Amino acid sequence: MTAARGADEVTIPGRTTITERALVSLAVGVVREAAGVSTEAVSVRLADDRRGLRASVEVPVALATGRHATIVERADSVRSAVTDTFGELSGRRIDAVDIRFTRALRPQEGRVR
Repeated sequence: MTAARGADEVTIPGRTTITERALVSLAVGVVREAAGVSTEAVSVRLADDRRGLRASVEVPVALATGRHATIVERADSVRSAVTDTFGELSGRRIDAVDIRFTRALRPQEGRVR
């Protein structure tokens, strides 16, 4: 590993370990953001798939007002977020993303006080 300091590069000994739990947590965050649901509503499993990873995602469909995308379009959006954003942040390639919508979530009405 090298750290840039101006024009000089300094080698710093050590190792970086990224656990499976950290990768799953990162994937859950990416799915949560893309799907517009809470972290508790998302489930992600990662498995080795040849040279990359295969993600199995379970997530509800958020029925937000003003959002007119079909379920297939929403799945494509989550799939793209997982392959692109997860890959950028983790440095790991995801070759396949299986998405299972578990239920529909209606937006909660705010209470008037």
